[in-house]
Amino acid sequence: MKIENTKIKNINVHFWVLLNIAICAIINDYAVYLTGINYGISLIISTIILVVTNFFIIKKKIITIKSDFEWYDIVFILMVIILAALRIAIPDTTYDTINYHIYLQENIRIDKINFDFFAGKTFNGFLFPLGDRMHYIARYLLGYRLGTIISYYSIIVIFYQFKNVLNHITGKRKLNSFLAILCWTSFILRQWTGFYYIDTFSVAFTLGIIYFLLTEKDCFADKSKIWYLTALTGILTGIKLPNLILIFPVFLIFLIKRRKQLKLKSVPVYLVAAIIFIIPFIIYIIDNIIQTGSPLYPFYNNILKSEYFGNYSWVEPLFGIPNWKYKLIWPIYTSLSKDGYGDRFILTDPIWAIGYVISLLYLIYGAIKWKKRNKELFLISIIAIIMTFLWVQFLYGYMRYGLIIPVLYSLIIGVLINKLAYFIRRKFLSSIEKEMIYVFFALVSIFLVWIFALSIITEVDLKQVANNYKYVFKDRNGITIKIDGVWGVDGDDSALTQILREKDVPIYNLQKQLYSSSEKAKKQHEEILENNKDIYVLINKKMFKIKYLYLYGDGFELEKIRSYTVDEIPYLEASDVLYLYKLKPRYIIKDIQIHYEQKNIE
Repeated sequence: MKIENTKIKNINVHFWVLLNIAICAIINDYAVYLTGINYGISLIISTIILVVTNFFIIKKKIITIKSDFEWYDIVFILMVIILAALRIAIPDTTYDTINYHIYLQENIRIDKINFDFFAGKTFNGFLFPLGDRMHYIARYLLGYRLGTIISYYSIIVIFYQFKNVLNHITGKRKLNSFLAILCWTSFILRQWTGFYYIDTFSVAFTLGIIYFLLTEKDCFADKSKIWYLTALTGILTGIKLPNLILIFPVFLIFLIKRRKQLKLKSVPVYLVAAIIFIIPFIIYIIDNIIQTGSPLYPFYNNILKSEYFGNYSWVEPLFGIPNWKYKLIWPIYTSLSKDGYGDRFILTDPIWAIGYVISLLYLIYGAIKWKKRNKELFLISIIAIIMTFLWVQFLYGYMRYGLIIPVLYSLIIGVLINKLAYFIRRKFLSSIEKEMIYVFFALVSIFLVWIFALSIITEVDLKQVANNYKYVFKDRNGITIKIDGVWGVDGDDSALTQILREKDVPIYNLQKQLYSSSEKAKKQHEEILENNKDIYVLINKKMFKIKYLYLYGDGFELEKIRSYTVDEIPYLEASDVLYLYKLKPRYIIKDIQIHYEQKNIE
């Protein structure tokens, strides 16, 4: 089959917007990293480039955009608006956000070892930051609280991609707008909506790739489609490197199905595709090599040999599946487990167990009733099960790392419900007028929105929400705290320090355990402490005890300088207080906990 250059059709407008945000972040990163240009100027230039490019490709119909909107979609959109209205005023203080996401948002060009010193934490400060840079566009323009708006928007993107796959498999039916809400029935997906986490971006782009592969039958015989696919995959990788593990079987399956489209004479097309694929993240790899000596620091350091980490392959010590028996039933075990494996502060999620069992049963059914199987549903089931085993084997079976999997499970369940509903209608309800069915859907919609609103209201303190709304337009960048020394962080808390520091003041990570496996890092850490006697830390009131214990365990006493309220530092929650301390070296004592309880540090 000859490689041709035709048009890319029917790209959902919301997916196209999210894709443009990702491309904007990529252009900004190259501009800032290579030239040192001011971020605001870079953002203006990249926006102009994208507006002109979009005008050209849409006018020339190189890509056709569609809205996919139906009136029934308002049910889901109202749910997202309700969630955003009740959550967005509360500043994001989740663990990974204060640990490294904010640091990665802002520091594309900074020397993270010789100016700062592992301020985003040893394990996380060198991750691919494309997802974080996407968030930073909104935070830069709208402020800290409203900056999470792209997270809410990504859920709308997921909804439409989910619905489009449903429509493709079952035919376009009004019921699919309701069934698409299943993509949010996974509690963990809703749990991570509205924060500076990047996992919902991963789901949106993975669904986008799957939908494109399903609908474009000649995707490997058309160079524009090959390049579009590799661009999406490169962006998915730049958002989070482990995404490659889960998307790999998707490409492998479709390459096997459409192997006749691959031709040796099209090698130049594939070489261009390879270049397009690496563009979204190659700059991060180069920077990692320059700074640490390893492209994937700190992973696989037994092979890549960075001097700033031990000679072993790092794995997450907190998670891991006990044995192969647990691996076989892991989605079921996580659903039944009382602690919600891997995310111990959230509820367990039954969709993992239900979807896993239904997917396996459909695979068995499809194998037995080969001619009667729905080919594309069977294909999605294969993808979901393979992804599940890869998630269990390589990603610790950690729920958030496999967020696409329960979405695919929900998709499979949605297809089956759709088929069952239309079978019942044809068999038993054919005499009922369409208007009555629409009234029924309307009542169900009102019920769903009402129940959803009540469930969200129980999760938040409405008085706290109201108090925080006073600060939604006050928490933009520009506020700094001046000190006559350097900043220290200890215990995964670089976010406020990063936002509030003056740009010529470095941040040093003070946790000794982070450097215990590297003599070079350990020596540099000791030199920092020797050469910088005036080290300051910021600790918010809610986290004071644990931060104090971290610092005390690493050899420091605290000298209080002053405190700040939300009126002075609007990045805080309305009820929080921020303390500024100067650190003093101390002698080690054995019982830190008793020492804390005997002293009134605050």
